[in-house]
Amino acid sequence: MTFPFKYLFIFCTLLTVTACATLDEGECLSANWYEIGYQDGSKGYNPERYQKHNEACQEHNVRVNTADYHNGWGEGITQYCTEDNGWGEGLAGETYHKSCPIHLELEFFNAYQLGRGIYDKQQRLEDINDKLERIADKLANDDTTSEHRKILRKERNRLKSDSFTAESELDHAVLEARDMGFYSR
Repeated sequence: MTFPFKYLFIFCTLLTVTACATLDEGECLSANWYEIGYQDGSKGYNPERYQKHNEACQEHNVRVNTADYHNGWGEGITQYCTEDNGWGEGLAGETYHKSCPIHLELEFFNAYQLGRGIYDKQQRLEDINDKLERIADKLANDDTTSEHRKILRKERNRLKSDSFTAESELDHAVLEARDMGFYSR
């Protein structure tokens, strides 16, 4: 039985269109634009997200209250662009979309970079440890040839050195964060 590819194309197109819409018809009709703006701001969305809401609601002949949205966004973004939130967003590995106004950005961004640096170092260390585990599994396999074992041992030694360096860099970053009043690990 063959699957008609035109149906797959139609399904994927519908999925893409609905995935892009930020609001459905019911949400557009009952929208509290101040609250939607506030929620978007408090999640760190750029104010341009308004355009996505506007496009979604235009499909249902609903107008976005621009002033209410932007007033709400302005309140919400002040909740997002704090030093503590920057630290948390960075430590969680979130992407910063440069949404903070200039007067709030420096404090947020410095803390974000500090947290993100720790997150990146943790990810690097985890990646190295995963590779070391895979090598250990291959070395434990009876089917691994002696020539391949030699290559694996050499790679394991290099990764152990990398692991030591990564652990040292992570420890240094954590100490720096603690010295600045942040807590990690």
